[in-house]
Amino acid sequence: MRRHSVWIVAVAWLAACRAGPRPLVSGTDSCDFCRMTISDVRFGGEIVTRTGRVHTFDSIECLASFYLQADRRDALRGVWVSDYSTGVLIPVERAEFLAGGTIKSPMGRALLAVSRDSLEALRQRFQAEPLSWANVLEMLSKGSG
Repeated sequence: MRRHSVWIVAVAWLAACRAGPRPLVSGTDSCDFCRMTISDVRFGGEIVTRTGRVHTFDSIECLASFYLQADRRDALRGVWVSDYSTGVLIPVERAEFLAGGTIKSPMGRALLAVSRDSLEALRQRFQAEPLSWANVLEMLSKGSG
């Protein structure tokens, strides 16, 4: 019985120590902010807490709103956004954002995240304005956009 208990503790510890996000699952995951089912992972993101809890989001604006409402941001292990071009989650610190133009995001704020190497091509394609993560947070904290 003792071996079984040690095994359970080890597996739980490894799960809690997971450093990064997990892939978003379209049609299965739901947004922890607005509760909608995630339908297009290219607009989504995740926040992982220090305890390993994964919060999933269907849009940049939901992720940013959740982030702004967090009581303790030091309790967050990381924030990831989906690279629109690949659907792969990247750290928010390495992402660029586009807003406006012809972008049709799930929550209607016309926001998407991209890696730096695809920024210019998508900016031109969508006729959108580039933003930093700080700009996104500022825009959503003021309720504009």
